[in-house]
Amino acid sequence: AMYCGGGGAAKNNREEAWRKLVDVEPGAPSLTNRPRWKLDRTARRCGDCARQFGLTTRKHHCRACGNIFCSACCRWNMTLPDAYDFKQPQRVCDKCKHFFKDKGFALSEAEENELLQKALEESTKTAAASPPTSALYEQQVLLQATQQSERDERERRERVERERRAAA
Repeated sequence: AMYCGGGGAAKNNREEAWRKLVDVEPGAPSLTNRPRWKLDRTARRCGDCARQFGLTTRKHHCRACGNIFCSACCRWNMTLPDAYDFKQPQRVCDKCKHFFKDKGFALSEAEENELLQKALEESTKTAAASPPTSALYEQQVLLQATQQSERDERERRERVERERRAAA
């Protein structure tokens, strides 16, 4: 007779206990402590849209809650609390973006401009037939001023670089 390894049940219990340990959902975002990240090998699908990970859909950890998402669901970069020990803006999911934005933390400047641009486009689509409202007008003016400021800064840097090269 062949020995079947009577420890099969014990092995299954250990594997189940391990799965429970690593499959515990990472904590909600916190202002005071950084969460433990979910292990890569435990995520087969995006934690938000449930898209399956594979060669074309990569895994990304939200630095605020520790869960794993596809790039579309974890595309924001924002400044996190000092307790997280990150000096630069970090990748966060949609849920954490809203959590930290409500607490007064900022998205990166580029992403703020992107959101403003999208809001402006949506407002323009829905209000195309009617005269602009004061809020829409303010958004348009702010976006135009931001874009002009960025163009002016870029031109200034180019001019300084040309002058530096000419002087050398």
